[in-house]
Amino acid sequence: MSGVDIGMKKRSLKERLSYQLDLIMSRGTTSLILFLSIITLFLVVLAGIIVIIVERAWANGSVLYAVWKSFTLTLDPGNLASVEGSLGLIIIAAISTVGGIFITSTLISILNTGLSSRIEKLQRGNATIIEQNHTVILGFNQSVFPMIRELQIAQSNQKSGCIVILGNADKLDMEDQIQRRIPAAKTTRIICRSGDPTSRTDLERCSIETCKSIIVNLDEDHEVIRTLLAVSSYLNQETILKEYPNVRKIHIAASIKESVNLSVARIAGQGYADILHFKLIISQIMAHTCYQPGLSSVYMELFNFSGDEIYIESFPQLEGLSFLKAQLAFSDSTVIGISRNGSTLINPDPRTKIEKQDQLILIAEDDHFAQLSDDLPQIAQISDPESVTRYRMASAGKLLILGHSEILLDIMKELDEFLPENSQVTIAGKRRNGVSPAFLKDHPFHHLVIECIEMDITDRSNLEQLLSQDIEHILLLSDSDLTPDQADAKTLTILLQIRDLEKSFNHRFSITSEMLDVRNQELAQVTDVNDFVISSNITGLIMAQVSENRDLNPIFTELLDSDGSEIYLKPASSYLEPGKPINLYTVTQLVSLRHEVFIGFKRSLTGSNGQHTYDLQVNPPKNQSITFSPEDWLVVLAQD
Repeated sequence: MSGVDIGMKKRSLKERLSYQLDLIMSRGTTSLILFLSIITLFLVVLAGIIVIIVERAWANGSVLYAVWKSFTLTLDPGNLASVEGSLGLIIIAAISTVGGIFITSTLISILNTGLSSRIEKLQRGNATIIEQNHTVILGFNQSVFPMIRELQIAQSNQKSGCIVILGNADKLDMEDQIQRRIPAAKTTRIICRSGDPTSRTDLERCSIETCKSIIVNLDEDHEVIRTLLAVSSYLNQETILKEYPNVRKIHIAASIKESVNLSVARIAGQGYADILHFKLIISQIMAHTCYQPGLSSVYMELFNFSGDEIYIESFPQLEGLSFLKAQLAFSDSTVIGISRNGSTLINPDPRTKIEKQDQLILIAEDDHFAQLSDDLPQIAQISDPESVTRYRMASAGKLLILGHSEILLDIMKELDEFLPENSQVTIAGKRRNGVSPAFLKDHPFHHLVIECIEMDITDRSNLEQLLSQDIEHILLLSDSDLTPDQADAKTLTILLQIRDLEKSFNHRFSITSEMLDVRNQELAQVTDVNDFVISSNITGLIMAQVSENRDLNPIFTELLDSDGSEIYLKPASSYLEPGKPINLYTVTQLVSLRHEVFIGFKRSLTGSNGQHTYDLQVNPPKNQSITFSPEDWLVVLAQD
């Protein structure tokens, strides 16, 4: 297009000045202060020159003195009263003073705004965290609170522990919630940052290259996978690997809901991540707990740092002894397995020999707490294992499942694995997530006889109809379609009605209930539920444990896997004679005859008010004698 002028449109001086002023304003407080300083200097110098012209005598004939006098008038309006001279001098002095008032007030306003903004930014926590061997939690939700509590306990023996939380929520809001729900710990600092867990800049602010471990605490699988990819890519940068040689020792704990996403998550983790299958863990625990009241307390004991938990330690002096003798070598600890060449052997054959490089997997009060007994105990002569009555679940009792949770199918699959044939299960709720005939057709079960009933389970008459059908066990699931508070409120309503209906039926039900928020468990105590399973709490506990020791992940996986050895509550009368005192060393050997591991007991108690309670002990001292009743149970690790 030759001959055509396509240059910029000519702008007026007003437009140009307005644009330049806009650029200055957008550059922040420093630019504004500099701009006002230049304007002030210009006014002071101009006023000084005019004063020399108008009233040379007042300025002593010096331009610098005139500028100084003008400067004092600009900054201090009180100096205007001392000005004497011609009318022109007074007018110039008045203009300088009025201009100074506007400039000074504007400058003070800008300084105040800039300082307030700076303080707010400091409160928002934009500074890079300078820490080492800290734990980083990526994501902020209900699961973060049990994680923090557990990490505080785990770091209680450290002089200065640190937990860094990076979440999409407001920093001040996160800090407020933590302060209200988590007691302050003297040895552990909690630092919050607002940001995106997938942002390289935000990850750098958390100094993840110098941390000990990372917990990915996000709700959706795709968010978890994306974050794993971002973190592993950040850690694998060539500059990071060169500057921080210990980066390869950092490990990530994360949980995935859907099994189809497990392999992708492991790929995204690039060797740093230990992936937990959230839905599988919760469904396995709930399936076993609903038939074995008190079992959830065993899991909680093993999964948290406040009680007796699982450790892996070396005892070379036990080389050559059998696994059974290794169990009997400890009075205050319980040996449950062997870690050998990177493999985990939970509940091995009691005749298995301990090798030189083996480590023992044991339940103990604290790390390095396990101590060998001075001498092996004298054990009573045990009869041949074939002569011992073996407990088998002949009839599980009818189970009623209330609610339509997203984990219902996984629970049913787990029940089908360990229940005897023709076990009766009734599922009642809305026509979602399995409460329909299609559920039976699409997912055939081998050991279960299932009845699906579509109804409103909050209606008292419907509950009364369901409970009149010879129900022994009740599993109440949280409604997946509601918020946590709404789902727990619905659960509490149903529980209250069930306990009230028990009185009219004159029959006690074994009740296991899912809760989403641990705070609502306290409200539900009045409903006298046998077991609570708090999903966010359990996954938080396990991820905190794995973040402290990644070798625990395969142990937890095997303990919860239906193909391996699992935790069971079995009648004490199937192992020993009730009513007679027996040493727990002897109980350990009796249980081992079944290729099982004794880890505790549950004793039935009756309070002064006639209410039935129980005493559950995990890892009890073996040097004590106990008289078990026919209503008591042993906690064992067994294949079935």
